[in-house]
Amino acid sequence: FALARLRKRHIYCISPTRINVCGKINVMCFDKTGTLTEEGLDVLGVCAVDYDACRFVELQENPRHLPIGPVSAPTAPSSAFSSVGSSYAMGLPGGLADLDRSSSMTAPRRAVDPSKLCALHALATCHAVKLVDGKLVGDPLDVKMFESTGWILEEGEDHTGVSAAQSALIGRASAGVATAVSQPTSKSAMPVPAVVRPPHSDRFTLDGAGGINVYELGIIRTFDFSAALRRQSVVAKRLGARYNEVYVKGAPEAVRELCFSDTIPRDFDRTLLEYTNHGYRVIALAGKSLKMSWPKLQRLKRDAVEQDLVFIGFL
Repeated sequence: FALARLRKRHIYCISPTRINVCGKINVMCFDKTGTLTEEGLDVLGVCAVDYDACRFVELQENPRHLPIGPVSAPTAPSSAFSSVGSSYAMGLPGGLADLDRSSSMTAPRRAVDPSKLCALHALATCHAVKLVDGKLVGDPLDVKMFESTGWILEEGEDHTGVSAAQSALIGRASAGVATAVSQPTSKSAMPVPAVVRPPHSDRFTLDGAGGINVYELGIIRTFDFSAALRRQSVVAKRLGARYNEVYVKGAPEAVRELCFSDTIPRDFDRTLLEYTNHGYRVIALAGKSLKMSWPKLQRLKRDAVEQDLVFIGFL
């Protein structure tokens, strides 16, 4: 009957079931882009994890103020994270075994030391942003995430000198100085990865002319975002480091299942619900350290990369 009455007023509805919903509306707002809303995204901030308290810390609204370097590790010594057989992991008050795990998650196979990871590194490397004519191009979320760090992206032929990843692959870097380097004979002999560095960092060069304040990360491998998996991952290496860094970002529910439950904050669900209820898009960040040679990294399967992760926080 309602449909017939609307038709008499020249109002046509192709979905009659929506009429009942419309009957509950008291106020209707109309808007055009640029008045109340605007195109694009903006970064609200980063919620990192306090591993000692097993809770999120206060929101860092400016990712540029995140510490450059590893995140704060729990107060236990590094040796305590080698296996669940350690006294710290097994039962000391406040230790990893004392955390309140969700009933939906299985107990971790081992405890993990998160001290080799960095939230700022995750934001600067875990993306598919490219440099085209001096401009950052890619998924809007990736571009905005990288821009929020204030870091510099350099790719392939645009990066003169030798990058961090190159120096790690063609020689050994120690304290920012290459000690044994052999240049590849052709461009196809050695792939040149993208390099990211903070704005205040000097560029690394073999002749040392680039400066002494050098801090660079080479993006060695990228696993593009998969709609089915709801995540994306990269393998990066910092200049002078003896290990690679794996970073994964994606839907919180998907990333959570890949992380050791010891590293999941107690207030994970509450914090996620709080931001989503306010209309924010929440991206989870996770990672791990990985010691592996260049040839093995190139053969590494995605499943092997995206497992046994440490939860880093929310973007």
